[in-house]
Amino acid sequence: MNKAEAMQALEHRDKQSAVRQAAVHRCSDEVEFFGKEHHTFMGSEDFAFYLDKVSGFMLFLGARNEKIGAIHAPHSSHYILDEDVLPIGPAIHAAFAHSFLSDSIGKLHLHNL
Repeated sequence: MNKAEAMQALEHRDKQSAVRQAAVHRCSDEVEFFGKEHHTFMGSEDFAFYLDKVSGFMLFLGARNEKIGAIHAPHSSHYILDEDVLPIGPAIHAAFAHSFLSDSIGKLHLHNL
């Protein structure tokens, strides 16, 4: 799927989402996009554009814990954060940095930094 097709699919999903959300509240909705410029509203939507320019990846960390009732999505009014998982994200980032630096020894010229 190229960028234009992806944006068209996103537009279609946005329209569907708005119409269905309105229907939940017994309302109707009309969605219209103006022009060809697309404005994204979430970091994950922008991320694909960054990857057009530089190598990278996106990592999602889960925090589901049925024992404490942490089973709902972050935007739910029933969301509960399991704070015991908070150190995992920084630990993964530190491991990535360590791996990159370990692999780069001899390849980096520190006097040029």
